[in-house]
Amino acid sequence: MTGWIKQLNDYDQRSFSWCNHRYQALAQRKLVRWISHSGDGYLYALLALLLALLQTQTQLQYALWLGFALEVPLFCLLKRYYKRPRPYQAKPALKAVIIAHDPFSFPSGHTTAAFLMAALLTWTWPSWSWLFYAWAVAVGSSRVLLGVHYPGDILAGIGLGSMIAIGVIACVS
Repeated sequence: MTGWIKQLNDYDQRSFSWCNHRYQALAQRKLVRWISHSGDGYLYALLALLLALLQTQTQLQYALWLGFALEVPLFCLLKRYYKRPRPYQAKPALKAVIIAHDPFSFPSGHTTAAFLMAALLTWTWPSWSWLFYAWAVAVGSSRVLLGVHYPGDILAGIGLGSMIAIGVIACVS
């Protein structure tokens, strides 16, 4: 590993350890799990289905379908390329509250999807942007607190989800 990448990795691991330790003392564990599960993907499909049934916001419908058609394969390809083990796999002494479906952590798929969703919803309803982005930040943060991602995975997910949203909005506008 080159010097600066090693430094980033060391910082990422220290940040994760700090967050993981804080979670062990956190009283709102159920809330953190619920927030994480809100980013599992069911919410996205439900919104797209609801918009289709109501026959409203067709531009947002197209953006959602296109966005997630791009997001899922992209984050899966990046995970397979980087093959970064999850924190609880890299250091078994660290505690994971949940076990993720796949073995790789970089980038965070939950965070990628949450920021894609937040950006697309903000594009449609800008006055609610504070709520959409607060939720997206909460989803990303919950993944670190639950022990399945490093902070750097979350930052990569924020960047990837935001870039996909920018591209999708440009395509459907």
